[in-house]
Amino acid sequence: MSGGIKWSNRWGEETSSIGFTVRIRSPDNPSDVGHVKLSYRHINRWSNESEQMDYRVPLTATPCNYGGFRYWFTCPWYRNGIYCGNRVAVLYSISKFFACRRCGNMIYMAQNTNGPLRSMISKADLERTQEAVKHRFYSGKPTRKYKSYMNKLDKYHRQWIIAERYLSSKMN
Repeated sequence: MSGGIKWSNRWGEETSSIGFTVRIRSPDNPSDVGHVKLSYRHINRWSNESEQMDYRVPLTATPCNYGGFRYWFTCPWYRNGIYCGNRVAVLYSISKFFACRRCGNMIYMAQNTNGPLRSMISKADLERTQEAVKHRFYSGKPTRKYKSYMNKLDKYHRQWIIAERYLSSKMN
């Protein structure tokens, strides 16, 4: 199988693209079931030099409970001279190659926070919960989605009070 993905800016001009070819062998041998070949052009942001990339990512497979197989990428990155080889569902663009989160030293935003700030509810999360509420009451009782929204709203307000106290204690 083969295909491609194109990205464009808001004016419809193509900004980048990537082509892919998938080669699958028999999944009976989970250590080598094929690969995905990625074809793309990498442009160095500093020197503006362009380089054509043909990058192979090995695949592996695991059997599913009701038959068939689940395919995974095998991270092709070498970190400190050691081959990663992690089984992952998603690869990320790292410089001009693709690798797993660990090899790219990528972390979730929540991992950068600690203490009372770690479990903060974002305004976007609060808005998504509010949009999910279709009816606030049914037969005179609040609906589950409305209760969930009200609980998040309450926590959202309390978290700012806690955050203010926490930050002011760190400043003094």
